[in-house]
Amino acid sequence: MNENQQGKLTITAEHAKQSLFQNLGEEEKSIIGRVIYAGMKMLFSKEMNDSVVEGIQRQDDMTLEDKLGIGVGHTLILLYNESKGTMPIGALLPAGYVLLAKMCEFVNATGVARPMTDDDFGEALQMMNAVINRTFNPEFNGDLVEQGKAAVAGGQQTQQAAQPTAQPVQSAQPTGQLVQGS
Repeated sequence: MNENQQGKLTITAEHAKQSLFQNLGEEEKSIIGRVIYAGMKMLFSKEMNDSVVEGIQRQDDMTLEDKLGIGVGHTLILLYNESKGTMPIGALLPAGYVLLAKMCEFVNATGVARPMTDDDFGEALQMMNAVINRTFNPEFNGDLVEQGKAAVAGGQQTQQAAQPTAQPVQSAQPTGQLVQGS
């Protein structure tokens, strides 16, 4: 990031989608595109608008990044549950990447909270990944920071915690533990 971009949100939903789709086949693009569309429709519907803004503005101990990451994660889990398991689990993280970028753009455009930055987006993305992984992978321990440090210390170059994957996960089954109270 150059000095002029420091402290700003340079990640846009459109750019996120373009970079994500550049190496995918038409079928994957179609699947992820449908999940993005359904997520946008849910998050930005007239019925949900007040509740989304209220959740962002709620005064509590949760950071704005966590609120956005958890909110987008829960939205994706709700969409998966509404699909009765027909939505490929592997489409959730890539779609969430784009949806989260759109939510950060929304926060900045509307002024409902302090402006989001690229660093804030990264933190929200980690939270969203943790929400989805905890739901669909019972062995996931949720400590992305420690997992990342261990991978780097072990000489592995991994972008898994920061970049979504478009590969379907065939064996994952939802636990539903985070859907309650959404």
